[in-house]
Amino acid sequence: MTVRYGISIIPEPTFTARVYRARQLICGQYGAWAAEMQMLHLPLIEFFDCTSRSADLISQGLNRIAKNIRDTARRFPLVSRGVSYYEQINNDVFLEFTVAEDPIDSRQKHLNDLWYKVLELVESTNGTAIPDVNNLKLQYRPHINLMQLALLTDSVFQSAVTFSESIVQDLDIPNSTRVWQLQFIQYESSADPESWDKGAWASDLSWKVLESYSL
Repeated sequence: MTVRYGISIIPEPTFTARVYRARQLICGQYGAWAAEMQMLHLPLIEFFDCTSRSADLISQGLNRIAKNIRDTARRFPLVSRGVSYYEQINNDVFLEFTVAEDPIDSRQKHLNDLWYKVLELVESTNGTAIPDVNNLKLQYRPHINLMQLALLTDSVFQSAVTFSESIVQDLDIPNSTRVWQLQFIQYESSADPESWDKGAWASDLSWKVLESYSL
C-alpha cells in the first residue's frame, strides 16, 4: 500500500451535485471509472508525496491560507468555460475553469492566487515531493474531471466529448459557482508506487478527507 496526498477545492454543493450526476452518466456510458473513483473536486495539487510530519505542517498552513481567503475573498467565484479535453493524454474530458488575467476580472484571480499559495506551501515544506512540479508551475489549468484514463479509440473518444457536452447542457449545469471548501486528502493504492502519475491507481484507489477548511 502506498500513500499520496492531494489538496482540492470543493464547489458549492448544488453545483457539485449536478456535475456529479453528469460524471456518473459519462463514466457509465463509456465504461471509464477512474474519475468516479474519486470525490468530485477541483484539484490544486494532486498525488504528492510527504511524510506524516510534513502533512501536519501542511494542514496548519492550509488553515492559515483558508482564513486569509475568508477574510479577503470569501466565497469567490469559479467560472467554467464548459467541456474541454486532452485527446492525446489518456482521453481525459473535464470542465475547465478560467484563471483571469484582465484586471477587470480581479475576483477570478483569487483562484490563481489560492493555487500559488498552496503550491508555495507544499513546495517549501520539508519532506514533500510534487510530481512534475516544473510543468505545473508553467501553467495551472483548473478543472473538474468528467472522464479519465478512458483509452478509447479516436471515434469513440469524439463521441464521448459530444456526449459530455450534451449531458452538461441537458442537466443545465451553470457556468459559474463559488468556492465552498478547501480539502486536504489522503489517497491509498496498492498499485506500483512509481505509477501514480500514469494512472495505475485507478484499479484500487481509496481516499479520506483529512481536513476541510471553509472558504
